[in-house]
Amino acid sequence: IVDMQMPVMGGAEAVKLYRFTVGNGHRVPFVMLTADATEDARRAAAEAHVDAFLTKPVPARLLLDTVQEVMSGREPVAARATTAPLGAAAPVAARPLEVLDLTTLTELELLGNGPGFVRDLVDGFLRDGEGLLAEMRGALDNGEHQHYRDAAHALKGSAGSVGATVVYEVTTRACKLPDHQMALQGPHLLKEMRGAFDRARRALLAHVESGRRQPPAPPLSG
Repeated sequence: IVDMQMPVMGGAEAVKLYRFTVGNGHRVPFVMLTADATEDARRAAAEAHVDAFLTKPVPARLLLDTVQEVMSGREPVAARATTAPLGAAAPVAARPLEVLDLTTLTELELLGNGPGFVRDLVDGFLRDGEGLLAEMRGALDNGEHQHYRDAAHALKGSAGSVGATVVYEVTTRACKLPDHQMALQGPHLLKEMRGAFDRARRALLAHVESGRRQPPAPPLSG
C-alpha cells in the first residue's frame, strides 16, 4: 500500500522504480491511496501499473476487501471506484462538520478483533498527531514549506482513518497552501489544526470510554 504523495519519492515513482528493478520477477501487487481524485492522478497510477486506486479517506472495510482482491489476483472493484471526502455530503456553510464521523468508528469497531482495537488506533493517532503538529511548528520556524505540507498530509491521512472530520478538513487546506501564503496563513492554519485536534482528542477518548462500558460488537465476517 503506497500513497501518491510521500516524502522524497511519490507513490507512482516508487512503484515504477520497483517494477523496473524487479523486471519479470515476482510481481507484488500495489494499492495506491491518494486524496487526489483527478484524471491526472488516475493516469499516473495506471502508468505505474498499480493494481487498485483509492481516494482517501478510505473506509476500512473497502481497504481490506481491496487488499484481499489484489492478493488473490482478481481485479478489484475498488480499482475503478473512488470514495467521497469526509464531509462532502453538504457544504460547511450549510451544515458544520461534526468533530467525529461515527460511521468510520463503527466500521473500525466491527472490523476489530476486540475492544482494544479502536483504542489502539486512537492512541496512535493522538501520539503521532502531536509529533506532526510539532513538526509543522518547526517547519514554519525554519521556513521549510514543503515539510509543513508533508506533515499536514500525514496528519490528514491519520485523521481520515479515525474519522476526525474537522482535523481532516483543516489539514486538507494546509496541504494546498502555496509558498507565497505560508508566512501569513501557515501559523493561522496551524492554530486551527491544534484546536481541531484537541477537540478530536476529547471526542475520541470519550467514544473509547463509552465503548468500554458496552459489550464488544461481533467482527464482520469475510
